[in-house]
Amino acid sequence: MTTIRINTRENRIELTATFAKKASRFGTHEYADLQAARRDYPNYRVVTVSKTGASDIFKGLTYDVMRSYVERHDNGNLAELDALTSDKDSKYGAVRKWFFEQYPALSECKTRTEFVLAMAA
Repeated sequence: MTTIRINTRENRIELTATFAKKASRFGTHEYADLQAARRDYPNYRVVTVSKTGASDIFKGLTYDVMRSYVERHDNGNLAELDALTSDKDSKYGAVRKWFFEQYPALSECKTRTEFVLAMAA
């Protein structure tokens, strides 16, 4: 999760605890960012959320699992995924980032169950 997130589904501006602490100090960049979000979304509640470990939610997201998902949903990306995973200099984080950029709905899953169901679809 980023430090500030606009959750349109629940009409909330979500902050991590660290960001909220920094945003509580007048004059900081975080304060300015929070005020901008409040201006853009005046009817949204500001809440502090605990970080859900992305590693827990996305546990088991291997290259093979990504490949299987891409095969089922969009073969056009398969060649690019294969190129990324075959490059010995590619880091897992970069491949995972690419995967979530291609399929952003998956990165928005908040629970392990939600992620597993989305991957199975």
